[in-house]
Amino acid sequence: MILQAWGRAELKTRADDLLDVYAEAMDVSRSAARSRRSVLSGHLDRKGLRGVGATESGHLVGVAYGYLGE
Repeated sequence: MILQAWGRAELKTRADDLLDVYAEAMDVSRSAARSRRSVLSGHLDRKGLRGVGATESGHLVGVAYGYLGE
């Protein structure tokens, strides 16, 4: 497994993959997870955004991100 620091660009570019990982982790359908794209987009504009992606054989298997609160 490879861990990489991700910023806005990577999180935005890999949004579908990120939401697919979310679907698996939360045991919801891919379409239900992808309906949260607007929530994710809002998070990507937050101050202090940082992320980490975990890939295995080029496939995203885990992701975490956070940002500064108000």
